[in-house]
Amino acid sequence: MSPTLSAGQPADTSRLDGLIESLRAISRSDDPTEIGRHAGRGIRHFVPFDAIASVSVRDLPAGCYKVTRRMIGNRPLREAVNPWRDWARLETHRGGFIGDAISAHRPRVFTGLYLRNDPALGDDFGEYGSCLATPLFDGGEALNWNFIFRDSPDGFTPSEVELMILVSNLLGQATRNMVTARKVEELNARITTQLHEVAELQRSLLPRRLPDFPQIEMVAHYQPCEQAGGDYYDFAQMTPEQCAAAGGSGCWGAIVADVAGHGARAAVIMAMMQSIVHAYPITPRLQPDRVLEHLNEQLLAKGIDRSFVTALCMSYDPLSRALRFASAGHYPPRLKKPGAESPVTALPVEAGLPLGIEPRVRYEVSTAELQVGDTLVLYTDGVIESFNAKREMFGLGRLDAALHHCSGEPGCVVESVTTALREHESGQPPADDQTLLVMKVRG
Repeated sequence: MSPTLSAGQPADTSRLDGLIESLRAISRSDDPTEIGRHAGRGIRHFVPFDAIASVSVRDLPAGCYKVTRRMIGNRPLREAVNPWRDWARLETHRGGFIGDAISAHRPRVFTGLYLRNDPALGDDFGEYGSCLATPLFDGGEALNWNFIFRDSPDGFTPSEVELMILVSNLLGQATRNMVTARKVEELNARITTQLHEVAELQRSLLPRRLPDFPQIEMVAHYQPCEQAGGDYYDFAQMTPEQCAAAGGSGCWGAIVADVAGHGARAAVIMAMMQSIVHAYPITPRLQPDRVLEHLNEQLLAKGIDRSFVTALCMSYDPLSRALRFASAGHYPPRLKKPGAESPVTALPVEAGLPLGIEPRVRYEVSTAELQVGDTLVLYTDGVIESFNAKREMFGLGRLDAALHHCSGEPGCVVESVTTALREHESGQPPADDQTLLVMKVRG
C-alpha cells in the first residue's frame, strides 16, 4: 500500500515503497548476511546499480582488506561465506583496485573502469564501466566499504554519491545495531544458563536431609532468588561418647550464614564456607565463637576482598536444654513460646563484625535455656529485607506477626512466614535468597 501523498509530491512512490519494504525485512531479520542483502535492495531503489562488492578492513593491518560479499544483481558470486561467522576463511588481500580506492579514506567515483586480472576481484566485475566506492563509518573510522558497479562508463552524479553515502551508512548502522543486539541476547542467555547451573550447585551443598536431633523437631525452608545467591545452613553432631566426654556441652550445632551479594561470586564464597565448616573439628566441644573466629580467618586467607558474610552459629545440649550462640553481624534468632498470647522475642546476642572484613576478630557467646514447647527461628536477611512494589521492607514486625499467628509447629511457622512474604511482595520476585530454619523443643 502506497503512503499518502500531500499536494505537490510526485505521484511515483515506487522508490519509497521499495525502501520501506527493505526496512521492514531488515527489522524482521537477525542474520547479518540477510540484513546486508535487504540493505542492498533498499539502496538500489535510490541509486540503481548492477553489481556490488563489500569490503572490510576491520582488525586488519594497514592496507589489507577482505572481500565479504560479491553480487551481480541479487545473485551472489562464488561460494557464499558468512563473514560474521567465518571471518578467518576469507582471504586477506592487499593492493589492486580496492587497495587504491580505500587508501584515500573518502568516497570516490571511477569511470571507464572494466576491471581485469584484479588481485582481489579477478574478472568478476570486468564488464562494468564505472564504480562508486563508499566508506561505511564505525567509531569514526572507515572500517567497511561498498563498491557499487554500473554497466555505463559514465559514473554517478554528485547527488547520487551524496545519497549513497547517507543511505549506506544509515543502513550499515542499523545492521551493526542488529548484530550487537543479537550478541547481547546470546550472551545473556549463556549467563542465565550458567547462573542456573551455579544455583543448582549451590543448592546441592545444602544438607539433603535434616539431622535427627534428640527432642528437637526441625524444618528448613530455602527459597532462592532468580540468580545464584549465597545463603547457607548446616549442622554438626557429636557421637554420644563425644557428648559425654564434653560434659554434655554442645552436643549438636547449627550455622546459618548469608554471603553479601548475588551471582557466581556469592555462590563460590558459600562453597568455601561449606568446605571450611566441614573441615572444622567438632571436638572436644562445639564452641560457636571459635567456629566463627576460625571461619573469619580462613575466609580472609582465601582473599574474599569486597565481600563479607553474616553468620549465626549455635550449639545445643538436649539434656539441659542449654543454648549457646554467637553472631557475626547476623540477625538474632526469634523465640516463640507456647500459647497463642505469648509474644515473639529476639534472643539477646552481641552481634560481632561480619566474617571476612578484619582479622583476629573475637566473638561473644550468649546463652539461653529453652523450655519444652519453645520454637526457635533462624533466618537470613532475604526474609527481613524483602520489598514490595512500594519499596516497603517486610521487616521484623511482619516476621513476628507471622510467627504470632501460627501454632509454633515448624511446618506452620514456615507456611505462615512464606504466606506473609508472598502477600507482602505482591508478585515482586524476591531480590535475595530466603532461608528459614525452625526448631521446636519436644519433651
